Amino acid sequence: MRKSETVHVFLILFVGVIFILGFSRIGAITFDKYSEDIFEVGTIIGNVDVSGITQENATEILLKEFNRWKSESTISILIMEEEKIVPNDTFTPNFTESVHQAGDGETSPLAIDINDKLFEKVIQALPEDIPLSDYERGKLKQDILEIPSTLQYGQFSFDIYDYVSAESAVSIIAEETIKINSVQAAELTGEVGENFTFRINGASQISLLDELSSVSEEHLNMIGTVLYKAILSTNFQVLERHISKQAPEQSIVGYETKMKRDEMDFIFYNPNKSEYVAHFTIKDSEVTVQIKGVPLLNEYSIELTKKSFNPKSIVQMDPKLSIGSVRMIEKGEKGYLIKVTRSKKSKNGEVIDKELMAEDFYPPVHQVILSSVIPKDVPEEEIEETDEESNNPELEQVIEDNE
Repeated sequence: MRKSETVHVFLILFVGVIFILGFSRIGAITFDKYSEDIFEVGTIIGNVDVSGITQENATEILLKEFNRWKSESTISILIMEEEKIVPNDTFTPNFTESVHQAGDGETSPLAIDINDKLFEKVIQALPEDIPLSDYERGKLKQDILEIPSTLQYGQFSFDIYDYVSAESAVSIIAEETIKINSVQAAELTGEVGENFTFRINGASQISLLDELSSVSEEHLNMIGTVLYKAILSTNFQVLERHISKQAPEQSIVGYETKMKRDEMDFIFYNPNKSEYVAHFTIKDSEVTVQIKGVPLLNEYSIELTKKSFNPKSIVQMDPKLSIGSVRMIEKGEKGYLIKVTRSKKSKNGEVIDKELMAEDFYPPVHQVILSSVIPKDVPEEEIEETDEESNNPELEQVIEDNE
């Protein structure tokens, strides 16, 4: 009997222990089951605080915030002056993955799947002269994905040239040459060598006087003239330029750039984010400049319209001369009005815009004749106008007289 009671007590204690252990285990499992969907304080997905809510509720909030992001945000790829929009439909959120990968009390991104077809459609719209390697393309995609994955609101632009290697992007965007005589070539070479360069920083203005502080004024005019001629074929903007009072050689009419220390500078502005290099060469009595850097989105061409004005013949009386005597005091030279117009064209040749870059006016130098009496064949005042055209069949009347 005593043995039976002992067994009975043992069984009761055994069952009690099992019950207590089982209840504790089941309770813990049950607690975990009903609490595993609740995020701890400080848990953030994208930029959404999901502290203290379930995964199901977090998914609903994330969906709402992503739709808001789509309506309020824009992503584009910048190519010089033009932007290519990346459609927001390119990005699809994966909420299931997002809530499962979220760490309690931590910040984690919103998982985003990208539609490669839509993304590649944007990439393929880029100009052919912008080569993107697989690595550069992947880096661009990764940086773009960061915007929706962190739910950043606003307008975001990615400059394509931040992702193109300098070696593959560099090309000659403009090149011009002017002729000089052998003496000038030798002197200029002695000052700067046969080759010299200077950098044109992005979104910056350049003063030629600052860049070429050791060059003489005469040679500065040559460098400024050829550089101005080249710049006209880019989207660079001219901020300061001067010309002479009298017309220069016909070969540089419309392009002349007069410079003088502390008085006359040549200043231009590079509106592009990218840096360029101006490379000069002096060879065979010629000065050549090449502007090198990333290709421009559009093409630029120049039209010159030139109008010439014959000089007046001015007769001065001199009683000391014998009757009928005539002497030339000033031979006289023609005057010119040159309009310089820059056309902005798409790669397929379509004209996008036209801009008047300059109107250079050189007044005629009047002919002065000294005479005892006024010869019958020389009027006291005379002016004739002749029209000359360059790449423009329609010459506008822009001046009525030369005074």
